Amino acid sequence: GPNRKSNVRRLALYDRLFPTDRQRVSLPAIHWQTAEIARVNSTELDPAVAELIAPFPIVVTTMVAWGDMDANRHVNNVVYFRYIEHARLKYFTELGFSDMQQQSGIGPILAWTDCRFRRPLAYPDTVSIGMRIRDVQSDRFVMEAIIVSHVQKQLAAEGKQHLVVYDYHNHHKAPLPDVIRQRIEEFENRVS
Repeated sequence: GPNRKSNVRRLALYDRLFPTDRQRVSLPAIHWQTAEIARVNSTELDPAVAELIAPFPIVVTTMVAWGDMDANRHVNNVVYFRYIEHARLKYFTELGFSDMQQQSGIGPILAWTDCRFRRPLAYPDTVSIGMRIRDVQSDRFVMEAIIVSHVQKQLAAEGKQHLVVYDYHNHHKAPLPDVIRQRIEEFENRVS
């Protein structure tokens, strides 16, 4: 059918872009139908990339899309924030914070975010986005992110986000639930 032809074309392009097994092994596992992003095992990454993301308990890896670039032929600055958002949401999912928000209405809300751009990214490339939590307080915490280019094998950007725990049902701040605080400690201790 039409999907088979599309898959054959996609694989032919993939073979042209990444002709050797060495280049293929560090690519992310992306299921083309659902666009689900999967973590690449750090043993499959270039050692320089693996070293940069090692201090981060959550790492999301994705390909840079042609459409991520702007008229200046580099990834648009807004896209860096989207990459960081993917890793932040992955962290919340792994913590169980997303489920808790659905059940109780208690969840994180972004108070502010920033990004320091270190190197321009461009297609074709693959990036790994590392995410960790620092400065946990009674009702807020800081998340730190990095974006690492697989082609350049260097840090492309660093970001920080300040998040406040929020009661979405009653529209006010809330204390950080103990179970989430404990899970954060567990996650962060995995890489310390």
